[in-house]
Amino acid sequence: MALQIGQIRKKGGTGSQTYMEDVPFSPSFVYTQGYSRGFKDFAITPLGNGGVFLPKNTYYLRFTVKRIPERTYQNTLGVVTTWEDPNNMDFSLILYKDAGTSTGVHTDGTYQTVESKFSVEPYKELVNEPEKSFEVVFTPNNSYKFLAFEMKKVSYDYIYGFRDTLNSSTLNFDDKGDLCVIKNILPIGSDKIGVQSQPGSLLCVNHEPIRIGRSGIYEVNNGVKISFVGVLAPNGSRDENVKDFILDYAWDNS
Repeated sequence: MALQIGQIRKKGGTGSQTYMEDVPFSPSFVYTQGYSRGFKDFAITPLGNGGVFLPKNTYYLRFTVKRIPERTYQNTLGVVTTWEDPNNMDFSLILYKDAGTSTGVHTDGTYQTVESKFSVEPYKELVNEPEKSFEVVFTPNNSYKFLAFEMKKVSYDYIYGFRDTLNSSTLNFDDKGDLCVIKNILPIGSDKIGVQSQPGSLLCVNHEPIRIGRSGIYEVNNGVKISFVGVLAPNGSRDENVKDFILDYAWDNS
């Protein structure tokens, strides 16, 4: 084996490397697939690139959800609902090709589940924070127009009306870089990599998110071929906020 070794590093400033590319987007909605009640879920759709999430790209998304203060849900007769707790906001992230119809039919049935379940518990003073933060890395398996924040439906929604608690008022996308394309900084497919950076730094290795542990070192040397390495900033596409790092990589040149 003729092992070749390379190194990429960042130390202070922005340097000449672009790590992330901002993706502007607009708010939208989709009809929830498979439900004939006309349930609508909040969604975002990218601007540019034909208005679609592209399968060749790996995306980083971050957002916060404002917790709703716990309250008592009653039906039209004033009776408290008891089947399931409507205060919990459980939701999924799902990519769709079209907005669908009010009967829950999507003309192109192709979709991709990015995350099957996120949970946001109701706000309780001195128990939790008013907002809950999320970070997601995903690579579409097709071209999709919408990323939907699909609320889990509970009995209250079916009988008394949809709780529309995930919307532009509770979802917060207030900073440049909330949605980005992650750039691959690895110049060649490699057999081994080693990264040194600050504990907690976020990487993307083979399109999967990796957070560096307390040692400040992350390695892959178990025979897995590495084709993609990206580094993420705490403030989205602001490259100057990427933590300093050293990436060593090795590949067989025989």
